[in-house]
Amino acid sequence: MSSWRSVSLFGLAEIVGVWRRSPRLLGVLFSAALVANGFAAVGRAEIAREIADQVAVVGALVLGIASMSGIVSDDLQTGVVNMWAQKGARLRQFYLLLFLCRMTAILLVACGLLALMSPLVWPLGVLEVSNLGTYASYLFVVAGLVSTIVFAMSAAGLPRDSIGAVAYIVVSTLLAMRVATYDGVRWEVLRLFLFPIDSIFAVTGNGGLRDEAFSPAFVFFFQCSAWIAFGVFMLKRSTRQYL
Repeated sequence: MSSWRSVSLFGLAEIVGVWRRSPRLLGVLFSAALVANGFAAVGRAEIAREIADQVAVVGALVLGIASMSGIVSDDLQTGVVNMWAQKGARLRQFYLLLFLCRMTAILLVACGLLALMSPLVWPLGVLEVSNLGTYASYLFVVAGLVSTIVFAMSAAGLPRDSIGAVAYIVVSTLLAMRVATYDGVRWEVLRLFLFPIDSIFAVTGNGGLRDEAFSPAFVFFFQCSAWIAFGVFMLKRSTRQYL
């Protein structure tokens, strides 16, 4: 019973800690959502919609990167992982639990952003319900995928895991746009390993660069599974010396 209580308290502390780690970034996102409501209230619907769009787009990236940054690599660099090992913690299970807690925090923060933007649907009438659904899908899907990328790079011991994740997203997005015009099995397989900008467009209802051979749901499932598997494998390697 006490162990479950300890796990619950630890999980709650981690969920709350997401706000503590990036208070300014999250504060800007929530403030921007309130500003969008303000513009809508004074009849500036176009500005309100533009701000809401940016909150969803930027919010998904910020949540995924800021919430997972340093989840493993910080402990490896500072030696905290050795302290956990001396306390008898099962390191792989511990960091996977930490990953799940932070994913939960991302979900809760995303829900908070959506709640703040819901007055744009009613009573202000600036957005349709479908628009809010698009924001929800973008926040949940993109933030979830980005967070798994950061987790994997952090588990590999990369000191600047967030920078590595941003570099991968930028480079692979540019490459995906470059190979979007190519046909053939090898190009479709290559696109499976690039940041799925087409699938994001498809999920959010904005169209895409091309018709994909794989469904958006499959692409996201494959990428999240691949990054988590890679993260677990690297976590095993990076913590092996402390077991």
